[in-house]
Amino acid sequence: MIAPLARRLGGLAAALALSGSVVVIGVVGAAGPASAAECVSQGVAMSARQAAAIFSGTVESAEVTPLPDGQQGVEVVHEVTVDLVYKGRPEVSADNGLRVRTLRGTIEGCDLGRIPSGTDYVFFVRADGDVWFATRNGGTAASTADLVSRLERIYPNPRPPLMPEPPEATFTRVDTDTATTSLSRAAAPGAAMVLIGLLGLFVVRRVNS
Repeated sequence: MIAPLARRLGGLAAALALSGSVVVIGVVGAAGPASAAECVSQGVAMSARQAAAIFSGTVESAEVTPLPDGQQGVEVVHEVTVDLVYKGRPEVSADNGLRVRTLRGTIEGCDLGRIPSGTDYVFFVRADGDVWFATRNGGTAASTADLVSRLERIYPNPRPPLMPEPPEATFTRVDTDTATTSLSRAAAPGAAMVLIGLLGLFVVRRVNS
């Protein structure tokens, strides 16, 4: 009787220990970065409604900077050459390309990571100071025929980004009186030489006559 009871108690203790370890793992997972399920986009239509601007383009470079004040994670800023703008065209300019910011390794998760240069992406962004901010669950993803097709059903006429305004021409007023005086001074030596030549020619003719 004692032996079977001991075996049963041992099995129960092992079960409780296993159950406790599962609970601990679950708690740690909840406190860490967002899971893959939480980072799934809520759909193109919903993401499009919530985005301040949507555009497609090519990633040219990425700059990684640690967050200040000992915060967890890093900031990744991508330089993007924009191809087409689906939403928010007045705010999307093509002067130097656009900067898109994301946070990597933070407790919020769902960041874009560091996108390789030369990759074509579709960005669903919100304004964040002088840059745009994007996350994976906000709709931003690598450009695919399916994603572009879904976007074009909502925004059938995407257009290139606005070009920067050309600098205004500036005109410098010329003082005509000074210009006339300078011209007269410049022409004076030449006129004197012509006069001397005419006088010499007149003297030669008088001598020969």
